[in-house]
Amino acid sequence: VSNFSDGTVLDVVVVQQLPPGTAVLGSSPQAEVRDGVATWRLGTMGVRESRLIQVRAVTPQTGALTFCSDTSYRAPLCVTLASTQPALALDLAVAPEATLCDAIPVQVTVRNTGTAVCRYVRLQVAFPDGLAQRDGSRQAAYALGALGVGESRQATLALTAGHTGVYTVRALASAAEGLRAEAEGTTRVVAPRLVVTQNGTTSQYAGRDVVYTFTFGNTGDTHARQVVVEDILPAGVQVVGVQPPTLYTSASERLIWRLDALPPGGRVDFAVTVRSPVAGSLENQVTARAECADDAGALHAAAVRGIAAILLEVVDVDDPIEIGGENTYVITATNQGTADCTGLVITSILEDTVEYVRAEGPTAATRNGAQVVFAPLPRLAPKEVAVWKVIAAARTAGDVRFRVLLTADQLTRPVEETESTRLY
Repeated sequence: VSNFSDGTVLDVVVVQQLPPGTAVLGSSPQAEVRDGVATWRLGTMGVRESRLIQVRAVTPQTGALTFCSDTSYRAPLCVTLASTQPALALDLAVAPEATLCDAIPVQVTVRNTGTAVCRYVRLQVAFPDGLAQRDGSRQAAYALGALGVGESRQATLALTAGHTGVYTVRALASAAEGLRAEAEGTTRVVAPRLVVTQNGTTSQYAGRDVVYTFTFGNTGDTHARQVVVEDILPAGVQVVGVQPPTLYTSASERLIWRLDALPPGGRVDFAVTVRSPVAGSLENQVTARAECADDAGALHAAAVRGIAAILLEVVDVDDPIEIGGENTYVITATNQGTADCTGLVITSILEDTVEYVRAEGPTAATRNGAQVVFAPLPRLAPKEVAVWKVIAAARTAGDVRFRVLLTADQLTRPVEETESTRLY
């Protein structure tokens, strides 16, 4: 028995009609014999497979014997069909770190990794609080249509951050037949943070050193770049020391330092020494600036005090003086200090060998016995000069003394000066 078909046959059965009186002694394979019929059940036969049936039998008949065989089987008919399935895959790439000034690039790729077309593909990208597109929107949506097998589409966005922190961007792709794919990416937004502190001399006399010390630091989480530290000096001061050194011109009234970069946690110390010829509050303003950072500044004021230093001079115009003649005593008060002298009073004392004639000066004079007292001068500014004159007549020969006392609000003791004159 042979299978000459191109497919496997099932349930193969061979039925042999035996001649009358024939008895089967044995067969290979074993047959089922009943009522003169032998049956072989061969089961399944593969393509081009053959089976051999051998029979031993005895019969009472002589002459030609006829054996008739009948074969049955089942031959299944199979059709192979291709089963397809669309599938979505989503990739999201975002810069792992950016600064507040950077545009943060986000790239989303939708791919059809299945074996059938993805229909009605849509893409949604959402941003957390603090991240937005340039127009301020916090999400983006795209209708991508159909994606063929192996086809992909990309969406590129540029985001900006409102403050530092860690942000997660999420994307969702969907299509017909309920297909979905999700992806997310995280970025860390960093920024430098500038800090300036300043202190120094709080009180000093005019003409003496006033020292300002200040520190610039970066307490942020990335480098501060293109740093400029500017010190706006008090008006009219003389710069006598700068650390670290930098270029300075007296006309500019400011100092500028430039640094390429300062790492997180870095700091630079500065010191500036100035002198002021006048009293007043010397305010020193320091400002630091850098790329992608808020300005930082600090102000320190030093109280510079002046001192009223009075030089009193008394001279006589003529010496000696004949009896009956007049002599002029010139009293000069000069404020050599750095602060106003107020309430300045000149008192001159005449000996009895001379007689008071008259007085001149910026304030009126009053005679009180041997004393000539001038009314208070309200103010004598630094470097200012005031001159009074007392004219007296010679009455008795001798070596006389003309005494002058100066008092002021700023003095705890009078300043005294004496001029000698020979009368003859």
